[in-house]
Amino acid sequence: MKLMSTVAAGALLVALAVAAVPPTLPDPATEVTQSINEVSLVDQQHGATTAAGVRVSWASISLSSEMLAILQGLQAQHAVEQLALQTGHPSTPGLEDADVLSRGPRITYKQFTEVVEIPFGTTEKDDPEALVGTRTVVVSGVAGAKSVTWTLTYADGEESERVVAGEQILRDPSNEVVAIGTKAPPPPPPAVPAGEAQEIAKSMMAGRGWGDDQFSCLVILWNRESGWRTTAGRIDGPYGIPQSNPGSKMASAGADWETSATTQITWGLGYIAGRYGTPCGAWEHFQTVGWY
Repeated sequence: MKLMSTVAAGALLVALAVAAVPPTLPDPATEVTQSINEVSLVDQQHGATTAAGVRVSWASISLSSEMLAILQGLQAQHAVEQLALQTGHPSTPGLEDADVLSRGPRITYKQFTEVVEIPFGTTEKDDPEALVGTRTVVVSGVAGAKSVTWTLTYADGEESERVVAGEQILRDPSNEVVAIGTKAPPPPPPAVPAGEAQEIAKSMMAGRGWGDDQFSCLVILWNRESGWRTTAGRIDGPYGIPQSNPGSKMASAGADWETSATTQITWGLGYIAGRYGTPCGAWEHFQTVGWY
């Protein structure tokens, strides 16, 4: 290193001075002699080893003022280099050469590979045999897979960046196939007249032991709910005379629940009896909360 070269050069000059000027007989041309003890080059007490391997003792040497100036200049340069080294390269355990001391964060890298799912898509096709609005999965989709290799950058042990280093497809995804209904729904059947539906209901109520007072409550209740129309509402929501929600609940009373007043009323009277006891009980609840 540069510092060691400076010390070696200084030691060599000292050795040359010893060889050229005997310690007991100074050169008559020398204007001023001065003990090397006044110069602190590396080690005043123990001396230094020259490039030739000769041990030089400072106490036994006298130098000319010119030689002394050279050695003092080398000493000053050494001091400046030491100060720059201590300021620019703080001591770091484990690093032997000051030229490789870190001036920033310690950067390290790491790679890892993971398997990532590739989602499948959806392919739609028209189905003229299915009603408009229906969707049926004909072929189930299968997700694909790929391996992704990441390169991670760490600064002083903390992750600072993550980038994709490479990808490889392991399995291609397979789309699902969905049939979309395009068939128009049939026209709704004609509704049973309200008067006819009420007559059916009155005859059924007599079998349950309910008189005219309960029939009056039922007429008002189902007037508010459906107007006694068998096709009121929508099948997948409140539907029919009693407004079963959804309408398919009435299938427990008959397969013709979509159009039959008898089937719908049978289901409706059973629902009222099980939940409220009587049609007037159901009407009272309706007046309080707006539904029954």
